[in-house]
Amino acid sequence: MFKLTKYELRKTRTTLLIAAACFAILELAYIIGLALHKDDLAGGSAAFLVLFATFSYLFFLVLAIMNYSKELNSKSSYLIFMTPNTPLAIISAKMLMILLVGLTSLLVYVLFGWLDIRLLIAFFPDAEMTGDLLAGFANGLGIDLPELGFSLLAMLIAMIVTFFMIVALTYLAITLSATFLQNSRLKGLISCILFLALFLAATWIDNHLIPDLYPNPATWQQLWIGIAPSCLYYIVLMILATFACSVLLEKKVSL
Repeated sequence: MFKLTKYELRKTRTTLLIAAACFAILELAYIIGLALHKDDLAGGSAAFLVLFATFSYLFFLVLAIMNYSKELNSKSSYLIFMTPNTPLAIISAKMLMILLVGLTSLLVYVLFGWLDIRLLIAFFPDAEMTGDLLAGFANGLGIDLPELGFSLLAMLIAMIVTFFMIVALTYLAITLSATFLQNSRLKGLISCILFLALFLAATWIDNHLIPDLYPNPATWQQLWIGIAPSCLYYIVLMILATFACSVLLEKKVSL
């Protein structure tokens, strides 16, 4: 499976390099803006860096879905003909590739975010004073910053789990469409409808059947405990969707 993951990374290497180059250009513009005290350049670059970090995950999601759909529609695709790798190994390799890219991107964004803040303080010492004032203001409002950090981490974990659940359901919808509508021109539309149906069903079950242990958590510990059932449910759903894709690819998809 790890060899397949390396192959997946090589396939998306050009796209990842372009994304890295765009990030590097924005980061360089931010540093130049700070060094030359060009507030517009530094501020604009910082804003675009935040937007880039936010929308890059949506871009990776769309890219992964498009690649999978393209491979199912390609008779020469390795997804169908590469043996003796099982469909489960191939699907798992795709999920692992998305995980590696996502976690690596997250670590890069966090690291450079911290470095950018330190650079801002180095070039504009008043920024640290402003940060201290904001921290004092937050404490005055009863906001515990460490607790806020743990709460944000819990929300981030929940977002990552939800992201992979969406990927798995999308793969399943595309595979179902390829199974039952192999020669139809409406496969793309049917895939979208199937995904919406699967996603709405999954969220309905989460909202109505999965227990909400702490509807209004007062501490970060309660928040972590509160999101645990939903996260476990989405993980199980992701595993089931992945197995379903592998079974359909092995038994149903016609060459």
